[in-house]
Amino acid sequence: MARKTFSSDYIHALPKGRMEPYRLWFEYLKLAQKLTPNDINQSYYEEWGDVSGVEFDEWFEINWQKLFAVPANVTLVLNESEYKIAQADPDSIVLRISKHGTTTQKIDDLRKLLDAQFGTKLIKGNAKPKFEITAKRNVHYPSLRQKLRFLEYFQQKKTVEETTLYYLEWAQSWNKKVGAKSSRKTVIPKSIVRFGKALIQNREEVQRIGRAKKSPEYNAARSDMVRFLKSAQKVIQNTAHGTFPGSY
Repeated sequence: MARKTFSSDYIHALPKGRMEPYRLWFEYLKLAQKLTPNDINQSYYEEWGDVSGVEFDEWFEINWQKLFAVPANVTLVLNESEYKIAQADPDSIVLRISKHGTTTQKIDDLRKLLDAQFGTKLIKGNAKPKFEITAKRNVHYPSLRQKLRFLEYFQQKKTVEETTLYYLEWAQSWNKKVGAKSSRKTVIPKSIVRFGKALIQNREEVQRIGRAKKSPEYNAARSDMVRFLKSAQKVIQNTAHGTFPGSY
């Protein structure tokens, strides 16, 4: 199973088309178990099993089909039983594709056949997985990853100031390690960059009393970081209750 590109085994498919959303859900749940263990909806997550000491890839390999999958849009029918099921499905058609000819020609013929059968309009399916990622807006998963990392660091550092500086140090070190042109380079949230700059500019006062109370820019930047932190904490709360990512 490819770590990032996997979306289907041609029998089952992931509604979100990739693994990262489910990896994030898993990791938010593990962090929620550490931070707010009494808030976990145990009955909701019963089918997930004990995730506390398990790596995502190992857990996902065993559980993705029963927890997150829906029937794949394109399925290879291998026997008479599967053919009867496919034939009886009102949302599907059964095709025969010859082994002869080029792949390019087959794809072209298939596209024409499907256009003739269904037209070019999008037809939404009704299938839903047991556990569905839900939100009232489009989810930006890299942002959820950033919030998760910040919250993990916050549990170690305890203050917004120390956590911001630690995050910046990690991100800058990581980007230097992987190189400027690497696809693995991390994007640092603007709010973290802004507050980090304010912290450096007011270093002496911050070291002396913990904050730079007289600096308007510092206070505004810190307020942004507090909102960033509270948003991450809201996702943790949602996850514990059985909704990911929910409203945050």
